[in-house]
Parts: sequence; C-alpha cells; structure tokens
Amino acid sequence: MSAMWAHDNTVTRANGRIAETLILSFDNRMSLEHRKAATQNFLLEVTFDEQIKAVAFLHDNDPENLHAHVVVIDSNEDGEPVGHFGRSGTFRREHSPVKGNPTEWLRKQWEDSCNAVLEEHEYDFRVDRRSLDKRLEAT
Repeated sequence: MSAMWAHDNTVTRANGRIAETLILSFDNRMSLEHRKAATQNFLLEVTFDEQIKAVAFLHDNDPENLHAHVVVIDSNEDGEPVGHFGRSGTFRREHSPVKGNPTEWLRKQWEDSCNAVLEEHEYDFRVDRRSLDKRLEAT
C-alpha cells in the first residue's frame, strides 16, 4: 500500500484528484472466498490488467452490510493516466479504454465480475448494476 501512495505522489495532477474511490456491495449469501474472488476479478478489470494500481478493503463486521472499499489510482508506472476517469467524454473517446460514463463503466465491470463468480459457483441469484428505481421501471 505504501508503494502505491509513494507512486501516486510522483504524478502531476491538473485537477488535484489522487484517486477514484468506490464501494462494492455484496449479497450476504456470498461466502468470503467468493467475495474475494469477485473483488479480485473486478480489480483486474478496472486496472486494465494491472496497468494501474488499485486496492480493496473488505468489510464484513456487519453481516447485513457486506462491502468493500476500493481505491483506484489511474497512473501507470510512468505516471501517465490510463483510464482517464476524471476527464471529459470527448477526451476519453480518444485516449481511454473507458468509453462513455465512467461511473456506468465501473458499475458494469462490477456486475460482470461478480456475476461470473456467482455463475461459476452456481449461486441462484445475480447482481444488477441498475438502481432499484431503474429495475422497477423495466418491469
């Protein structure tokens, strides 16, 4: 972790953002092993196969609120941004593997990463990145 922060301190930032932070929610029916696997899958996706740095902290002290805090630093080893999460859509279209809205892209990566683990281990449910309101609108 300290190496991650040390690396980020060498990067010049135009907008003062040092990282993207997000929270992943888990269904309480998932085992710890499977929560870890889903998180690892997600980290590989959002770091573009480890081109940039990310770390996750799983919280399981409340079985009704299983979640992980994720910190993503969008700089490669040369200090260059890869995902350009904080940049405009126009800029990202030309320079980033993230197309469209970064929040929606991150939600899709989580949905796919978590559902792959759920399917592999034959859980009878899946996660849905849409808000409850959006899911209700669809029905």
